[in-house]
Amino acid sequence: MTIWIQHQIQTYGRRVASIGLAGMLCLGSAKSAWANAFTQPQGSTFTGFTVRTFEADDFEKIELEAYVEYGLEDDVTLILKIPYAWIEDEFNGDRVDNSGFTDAELGVRWRFNDLDSSIATSLQGTVLIPMGYDADAELPLGRGAVGVEVRIPVSQGYQLAGRNGYWSVEAAYRQYFDSGVSNEIRLLGEVSQDIIDRIAVAAQLEQSIALSENDQFRDDESGFTKLTGQVWFRATDRLTFVFGGYTNIAGSDGGGLEGRIWYQF
Repeated sequence: MTIWIQHQIQTYGRRVASIGLAGMLCLGSAKSAWANAFTQPQGSTFTGFTVRTFEADDFEKIELEAYVEYGLEDDVTLILKIPYAWIEDEFNGDRVDNSGFTDAELGVRWRFNDLDSSIATSLQGTVLIPMGYDADAELPLGRGAVGVEVRIPVSQGYQLAGRNGYWSVEAAYRQYFDSGVSNEIRLLGEVSQDIIDRIAVAAQLEQSIALSENDQFRDDESGFTKLTGQVWFRATDRLTFVFGGYTNIAGSDGGGLEGRIWYQF
């Protein structure tokens, strides 16, 4: 993909993100199908495909992400995420680019409270696996270190004016097995609300806190507080389209646009 096309996508993304975020915050908000405490029913498969852009100063990124959840038991869900990225940055006046698979995530979510409860509380463990890229490249695709993450999400559905809504909060600790890569604490809050039939809006606030100042990875993608707004369109009971934008409101600068397709088998 050419630099010109990337620039047009990023510029359009920032404009849409600004408009979308303002609209979301005025309208209300809408359950994330992949970042919450609920588990998939036994034998059920949820799939997601995401296209996401990111821009911070001279750094630009376009990412494709495949995501799968499978219900091993009603209270145990297996999780797999595989991203592919195109990135560009400027060093001493020269544009440098790279592309390839980044860090895969393989995890399991266990819901440890009563499945009949309206509040879901879970424990999630994830292994982060570098996908063969050169971590010593001038512009590396990732940190190049194996890591593990422990996450505790709590979620609940509700009704407002006869329409479904949802909230979720999560806390996570991410440990990398490389002294040159900072461990992280990650926090997430999310709320969503149906506004009309088949249309919902959602807002998420996410914070990533680096625990070391000696992190060798990009500041743009390590310490940040990110605000995201989305519109969800449920085309069928199984198929949902998601459109949104996000911006960093604290820490490193940056923002972008994302589109998602969710399908439940």
